[in-house]
Amino acid sequence: MAVILFFDAEGQTFTWDEHEDNSKRVTRKIRDWAERNGFDRIAFWRDKKEPHKLFVEMGGTKLSYWVPEHIFMNGDDTSVEEQLDYARGAQRRSVAGYNKFDS
Repeated sequence: MAVILFFDAEGQTFTWDEHEDNSKRVTRKIRDWAERNGFDRIAFWRDKKEPHKLFVEMGGTKLSYWVPEHIFMNGDDTSVEEQLDYARGAQRRSVAGYNKFDS
């Protein structure tokens, strides 16, 4: 089963307790997507300067691609999968050496 983690600006894990029903559904959707796409772990890192941004880590690489926090609080299934598909594209560019052009 794929591991889905959320990190705050200090690097501590956290959960979306105040939005529990939606966040559980979104986390399940992320886990399903990760397993279908061959990722054992996906992490989201909250930005220190702009806390509404959570940067995506896939395949052991922290990407320059971020997902807005509202996706985790109330995102519908389509928007969750779209964000993950975009992140996967960023991850593939990073692996291919194009990450320096993504910033």
